[in-house]
Parts: sequence; structure tokens; C-alpha cells
Amino acid sequence: MTAIEAGKSGQMDEAFQLSEVTIIRFTPGTLNRALELLRMGKTLDQYRETARMALEPWLVEAALERLGLEERRLNRKEQRIVIKAARTPWKVNWPDWWEEMP
Repeated sequence: MTAIEAGKSGQMDEAFQLSEVTIIRFTPGTLNRALELLRMGKTLDQYRETARMALEPWLVEAALERLGLEERRLNRKEQRIVIKAARTPWKVNWPDWWEEMP
């Protein structure tokens, strides 16, 4: 509660500032459950050997927005990869510069 009150008043002191960043690496396949619990992705055909994780449309949109408008655009091959990774690509609001459509 103290941190919230300090943030609202604009008087953050050094005790509440970011002092360390920890990077954690995961092995392939371990994030599936976490992504599902966070509703960021869904495992498709989970009982088959060909099961794969598909990302939710809002997450694809957020990732594309982070690329920026002019700084980094994906080429057609990269765009096809993103479309395949989206769970429902027809629901994604693709940027104006996007060339590949589902």
C-alpha cells in the first residue's frame, strides 16, 4: 500500500525503483501451460504428436504494434509464419503495411 500511495503522490524513492533484471530461460515445450493459464495461447490437437501452440489474436496484435510502424516491417515469409502462429488469424487486426492475408 505504501508503494501505491507513493506512486500516486509522485514521490517514489529509491526503495521502490527497479534495481535488478533477471532473465530466465525455458526449455522448448515448457511454456505451453503458462501461456494457456494466461490466455495468451492455446494448444491445438493436444493429444496428437503434431500438437502445436497457437497465439491469441490480441497477443499477435500487441507484438506487431511493438515492432513500430516504420522501423521494422516483416517480409512476406515472416508474415506467413506469424499467420500460422495465430489461433484465429482472421480475427487479427493486421497493420496497414501487412501484405499476406489469411
